[in-house]
Amino acid sequence: MSNCSAVSLCKVSIRVLVVEDHHVVRQGLVALLNVADGIEVVGEAANGVEAITQFRKHQPAITLIDSIRQRKPPCYWLGNHAEV
Repeated sequence: MSNCSAVSLCKVSIRVLVVEDHHVVRQGLVALLNVADGIEVVGEAANGVEAITQFRKHQPAITLIDSIRQRKPPCYWLGNHAEV
């Protein structure tokens, strides 16, 4: 999201989706990212199916995925859902 005016500097936020199956870990990541300048957490998901839904809804620039815990490797989601 861009917030620019002739008087102020342009501030751009990087839109991030966080995918993590452990609720406490996910909340911790979101809390850390929310205090960082220039980062906006636009969605959270606990699994790959939720992640695709959230991705389609929010169109983040970056998606953080806990690939070890997902039932499918990240390349599965990228290869089979490239149209998202």
